[in-house]
Amino acid sequence: MQRRVFLASLAGVAFGKDWEQPEYPNWSREFVDKMLTDSPWARPLTAPFVLPHSAPFTSSFSQIGLPGGIGLPRIPGVGLPGGTNRRYPGGTGGGRDGRTSSGVKTEAYLTIRWSSALPIRQALSLEERTNEVAPPSKDYLINIAGIPTVLATQDTSAIEKKLMKTATLSIKGRRSLHAAFVEVPEHGTHLMAAIRIPRFDGLAASEGVIEFTAEAGPIKIQTQFKLKPMLYHGNLEL
Repeated sequence: MQRRVFLASLAGVAFGKDWEQPEYPNWSREFVDKMLTDSPWARPLTAPFVLPHSAPFTSSFSQIGLPGGIGLPRIPGVGLPGGTNRRYPGGTGGGRDGRTSSGVKTEAYLTIRWSSALPIRQALSLEERTNEVAPPSKDYLINIAGIPTVLATQDTSAIEKKLMKTATLSIKGRRSLHAAFVEVPEHGTHLMAAIRIPRFDGLAASEGVIEFTAEAGPIKIQTQFKLKPMLYHGNLEL
């Protein structure tokens, strides 16, 4: 048992301090998954929200009813949420089973990822087995993975419009930047939003923290990324 704990702690130290070793493409599957889901360029986020009564509540197993609330299948860079079985999503606050006058309290398990950053592009090339790293982008490309399909009652246009209106990058002392393009393809049992935002001029790691906020339907997203850990081979990668 002690040996397992020791090895786990070593893995945490390795992932936490040095994302340049081993050199690409000599990355293990574990390293690729960690890069895509919980690294300086990717952040898991549990976002509480109220599922409106107007949404199709009785849905497929892959959308509602998985342990812990709204579930999602295995997709590149997204893990399966955990939790305990519940009759309805949510279960905290409101009425019985998390119901409120406006809907049902539940959670979405998201991953916010800087897909324009070089280490993420490298990880995706290994995840997708393309053996070709995508070229740099003139804009920031931010993906939100894990948006519940149940929120798209007819199509994804309403989610796209809400993200286009609300997706914002903010840094203290600078003017905030807003989405220039949003796409939410309709496929599978999950939705992954792709958001393009113009880049900050002359951004430096010393500027501290960059904050991303957005709204995907009733889901409000707010998360921060520290800039210094996003240095990769001497370059600030976003």
